Amino acid sequence: MSLFDERRRLPRTLDIVQSVFLVACVAGVPLLWPHTPDVPSRIAIVCCLGVLPALMLAFHSRVRVDARTVRLSLFPVWRKTISRSDIVGSRQRRVSVRDLNGLGLRPTRDGALGLVLRGGDAVEIELGSGKRYLVGTGRPAALLRALAPGRGAGARDAASAR
Repeated sequence: MSLFDERRRLPRTLDIVQSVFLVACVAGVPLLWPHTPDVPSRIAIVCCLGVLPALMLAFHSRVRVDARTVRLSLFPVWRKTISRSDIVGSRQRRVSVRDLNGLGLRPTRDGALGLVLRGGDAVEIELGSGKRYLVGTGRPAALLRALAPGRGAGARDAASAR
């Protein structure tokens, strides 16, 4: 059972710009095709002007919390699974895209690893090892509730033992 599940995309303006770029790239393939007689060049054209822009448009982050794990991902390039027992704390923070020098998976100035696709609300997750993850979210209160110590597997096991 999922306690929290959120998928976030880039801001709408960036999605539109990427969509226009993808259309321009796909339209460019037939224009370049006759000028590239060898197979490796044609493969490069398809990859660079078709596949890569489509992957860029598919970028999204996802945060899933269940009784035992927290799963963070930036599709299609990064995934991290954290055991709930490794989490020692969480707190809400405000995050600015300017502070992170961009969107996506970025190190913060204070040493955390940020998974942020929009500025605004975020939740910082601190592990016992000292590592910290800053997760951008549109629902910080719900994420903090899902991360609360009483919501994990240990609390469920203790309740079923009664």
